[in-house]
Amino acid sequence: MRFSGFLKILLLFIAPFLLKAQQRNFIPNASGKSTLSELQFAQNPALFKNIDSSILAVGYTPSRFGLTELATSELLFGRRFTDELVIAAQISGLGNELYNEISGTIHASLKTTENLTLGAGAQLSRISFKNEESDFTAQFHAGAILELTDILNAGFSLKNVTRAEYSESESVSQEADFGLGIEPFKNLFFDAGARILFNQSSGISLAASYKDFKYIHFSLAVLSNPRTAELQFAIPNFYNFTISGTAHYHDILGFSERIGIAYYF
Repeated sequence: MRFSGFLKILLLFIAPFLLKAQQRNFIPNASGKSTLSELQFAQNPALFKNIDSSILAVGYTPSRFGLTELATSELLFGRRFTDELVIAAQISGLGNELYNEISGTIHASLKTTENLTLGAGAQLSRISFKNEESDFTAQFHAGAILELTDILNAGFSLKNVTRAEYSESESVSQEADFGLGIEPFKNLFFDAGARILFNQSSGISLAASYKDFKYIHFSLAVLSNPRTAELQFAIPNFYNFTISGTAHYHDILGFSERIGIAYYF
């Protein structure tokens, strides 16, 4: 497929942010109470504590904002090694005729005390445009989950701790997410959080999920800046598989969708 002039210009401006947006899993959720998909754990590496055994998961975004040329995909493998330690590896990629980017990350979560879990991630990314040399960057991420009570927790994550970026980039992408999560009633979860994109913008997020249905779970999330909404479903414990789907709406750019499947073994 040949790219229109408009699409080429669009890619040149927004492509460097697309894979980062995929890794942010759209709306942030640092505390993770209402999270339905294991593919979302990367937003706070401490959330990998929720992996009970071993997991293999794949995710695919067939289009972003109506453009199939901006499709992204990812692969996740994680394993619990001890009662305290979980390690996971994740690969994400976006590619088309003009532009491609691939990113690999090693995540780890470690339960340091009865109530505190720390997380870390080391990420190597490669970016290339057509007829240009590839560029690389290495970034490090950190996170934590603090269990305040049996029903209340707090989460924090900082992406790109060392403020590394591609050599041609004119700005540094660094993000901090804060959140509180609560389960006021059995199987009903709420999260409230804040996202800060340094030197760019900040926003407030709210999320809720209900996991009492036997065959399907639902969640709804909103973010104030940019104004976005997200509806997600998950079909859990289907012969050791979990199938998930997400519909995401951006008030300016439009709709994106995402599907995922995870296998526990």
